[in-house]
Order: sequence, then structure tokens, then C-alpha cells
Amino acid sequence: MEATHPAASPHETAGIRPPRATRRPVFSVPRIAFSIVAIAAFEVALVVLLPRLLELYAAALRLLDAGAVTTQEFFRGELPVMELNIWVPGPTVLVGIMAAAGVGAVAVAYAGSWNPMLRGILIAEAMLIGGAAMFMLATGRPPYAGDAFASLYAETSVLTWLVLPLLLGVASLSVPFRAWERLSMLLLVLMFGVVLSVVRYGFFAEALDAGSSVLMAPLFLNFGPLLDFIGGIAIFSAMLVRVSSRLERGDPRRVWSWS
Repeated sequence: MEATHPAASPHETAGIRPPRATRRPVFSVPRIAFSIVAIAAFEVALVVLLPRLLELYAAALRLLDAGAVTTQEFFRGELPVMELNIWVPGPTVLVGIMAAAGVGAVAVAYAGSWNPMLRGILIAEAMLIGGAAMFMLATGRPPYAGDAFASLYAETSVLTWLVLPLLLGVASLSVPFRAWERLSMLLLVLMFGVVLSVVRYGFFAEALDAGSSVLMAPLFLNFGPLLDFIGGIAIFSAMLVRVSSRLERGDPRRVWSWS
């Protein structure tokens, strides 16, 4: 009878990758420790340089020329806040908006040829606008005053700059990024957030001036911090493609192990 021998380990057999279902990347404890220190250093540097970053943010907002820019104290610097010129519609217009939102929601609900997810999003948007108009009709005031909405937006944007790189940095510890890849990702996420905040602030100013205060809730829900997180995750995913390609080209004995 022929003797049987146990299968060789992939670390003992050159050039053989474990099957996708049973393989996992090899992590280096020193590299992970260094990455934790690098992420912490990035956050500390961001906090230290935040006053300078807020100055650049204020300068960019003034270049938009979408409204006067004032400042208020926030954390470690002066937070720039744009004065929004928000149109507040009268009762007749509000009733018309409520009616249009209701008719639009019903029409979309019966549009059977449309994608169900798209229909759900459009109905939710119509309900938001109709609900905001109903609130204003009942109370005689917009959901937020212009300065309160501008301040809320500015504070949320800056907090997102601080929090999102930290969250994605911690999440990246589960992937064998190189140190420069991880830091590059965090820097790209921060740059994306700052540029998006400037462009979005100008867009909000124009939209609220032209479309009235009933758009406050839809604008903040659809284009607020959610958009920062979507962009951050997109950058993270693009970096994952690079890492995956590098792992596929690498020596199986160095980058893969059995799960």
C-alpha cells in the first residue's frame, strides 16, 4: 500500500497561492504598531494645524463671493461662517409647495416603470420638502435661522475633517497597506473634505437664495456629511484596489497564509 503524506504548507511550497476562500494576508506586528503611531501623529498634526487650515478655508469662501464671511470661536481657531441670504416664502407659496410635494410623491409612487429604489428616494425627498413647508406654515418661521444653519454646516464640516481620517485610518489597519499608502489615503480624504466643504457652501448659499428655506433639510441630508463619508469610502476603496493588485503580484509565501 502506498504511503500518504500530508499536504505541504504554502509557506513550504514556492509559487502556490492558497485558494481565495481560505487565504488571508500576512500582517506584520511592527508595521501595524508603526501605522497606529503614524495615524495618531497625523491626527495630532491636523489638530495643531487646524487654525491655519481654517484661515485657508475662510480665504477660499471669500473667493466664492457668495456671501459675507464672519468668524466665530471654535475649538482651536476662528471658524469662518458665511452669511446666507435665505428666501422665506409666504403662506400661499408654502401651500403650493405642500400640494406639489404631495402630488409629486403620489405620481412617483405609481410610476411602475421606474426603479423602486429611485422611487423611494424621490418620495422621501418630496416628503421632506412638504414637511418643511408644513412646519413653516404652522410656526411662521423656517426650521433654522440663516446664521444657525450656516454655523451648523461649518461646525459639522470641520468635525468631519477631524473624525473621518481617524475612522478610515483605524479601518485601514485591517488591510496590509504600506505606511506611505495609508498616510496618502488620509491626506487625500482630508483634501477632498476641505475642497468639498468650500464648493458645497457656495452651492448651499445659491440654492437657499433661489429655492427658499424649505430646501434646508433636503440639502443637509443629501449633500451634508453623508457626501464626505461617501467620498472618503471611495478613496479608501480605490486604495484597496492598489493593495489587492500588489498582493496578487507578490511572492505567495510572503503575502498570504492559510485562514
